[in-house]
Amino acid sequence: MTTPLLPDQAPIIALASGREAAAISILRVSGEGCHDVLKTHLRTRMDPTWPPRSLQLCEFLDHTGCVLDAPMAVFFYAPHSYTGQDSAEIYLHGSPYLIRTCMDVLLQAGFRQAEGGEFTRRAFLNGKMDLATAEGIDALIHSVSEQQWMAAQQLTSGALQRTVLGLRKSLLHTLSLLNAMIDFPEEEETSRLQLKQILPEVLQVQAQMATLVDSYQSGSITRNGLQVAIVGPPNAGKSTLLNTLLQYERAIISPEPGTTRDFLEESLLLNGRVIRLIDTAGIRATAETVESMGIERSVAQAQQADVVLFLFPADTVDVELQLAQWVEKLQPKHHVLILTQIDVRAVHAKESEGLRLSCRSGEGLDALKAKLIEFVDFHVTQSRGRDCFLSNRRHLHAISQAAKNLEHYLQTWQEEGEDCLAFEIQQAVSHLESIIGKITPDEILDSIFSQFCIGK
Repeated sequence: MTTPLLPDQAPIIALASGREAAAISILRVSGEGCHDVLKTHLRTRMDPTWPPRSLQLCEFLDHTGCVLDAPMAVFFYAPHSYTGQDSAEIYLHGSPYLIRTCMDVLLQAGFRQAEGGEFTRRAFLNGKMDLATAEGIDALIHSVSEQQWMAAQQLTSGALQRTVLGLRKSLLHTLSLLNAMIDFPEEEETSRLQLKQILPEVLQVQAQMATLVDSYQSGSITRNGLQVAIVGPPNAGKSTLLNTLLQYERAIISPEPGTTRDFLEESLLLNGRVIRLIDTAGIRATAETVESMGIERSVAQAQQADVVLFLFPADTVDVELQLAQWVEKLQPKHHVLILTQIDVRAVHAKESEGLRLSCRSGEGLDALKAKLIEFVDFHVTQSRGRDCFLSNRRHLHAISQAAKNLEHYLQTWQEEGEDCLAFEIQQAVSHLESIIGKITPDEILDSIFSQFCIGK
């Protein structure tokens, strides 16, 4: 009786190239027995032994022996493959009909359709890469700018893995000394002296963790783009500015106040920089339930944004006072005052206050774009100047939790026993190990790899 294969061993198949018609399309397969199944449908015109990593011209046969295509194919043998399993890639001509037909043949022959990220998940499970590197591959695939490529490359290069392993090594050394004190107890005064000798190493690791946490804001902007909230009263021109920057009509524009009932988020490339624009509901006092909910959500988005653009019609009276009230309420990380509709309204503010803007004439648009580019470039430069930086919220959470354990250790080392202190160090080590996947629950892996595209 044949032993059923485990889910991570079963032969899987996916289209690894784009779904649009192309000159060449690539089918990727992996799993136990995948080569045997392929050999029943691939008839080589070259070496019948199918040597590893050797591209061969062959014929693709259906179940009746009919030749469907004359592709190239390459076999990879475990463990020398991307997944660490027997794998192969078939380079078919890019006809959508041909791809569907060949896929159906192999699905009927025993393959199953791969899930999102399943090839990379198998690579991780088989020790071909750590979890942070796997996440970097996904980020690399989805990068659309140099800044996003840089953030992804920092993960795929193993920079974060090396940093985490270095921190882990230091903490394990500390843990070994604590365990020695527990296993071989001495006089209390001597024990406290040894604890004091351990202190510098813990402090050094804590300082390195603090540096990593501080790198997250710039790292997140580098990877995800600059989040810009457009905020202001109704009819201040927020949606008009969104549409102007996007260069298409994304938001409905109307002279009626309260048209935007919820926030809209769209991304654009501005001279190669990723900008994430959030058009918010006009902030005003209202008894209308739906509009009030939209305003609340808009305020929450503005509080999380990297930059808030405060828009006021140019003829607004007491702009300085209103701006001060909004800044106090939202506490933005950075903000820019923009006086809008200057082509049709008289400007009441002082000459030195605010950026003057007309979406109709284009006046002030270049200056606004330059400010946004300056914000992005500052943070990208900050990231570029670091050997390692955080750009992933999961990694930030793990480092922050580990730092809390060390903080508790440092606060209590003179009062707590060695066993309690060892517990804090062990917890910090566990949080670090979760970044690279040494200990990661299946539900976390499911969450990570389900975001990957199919075929990777």
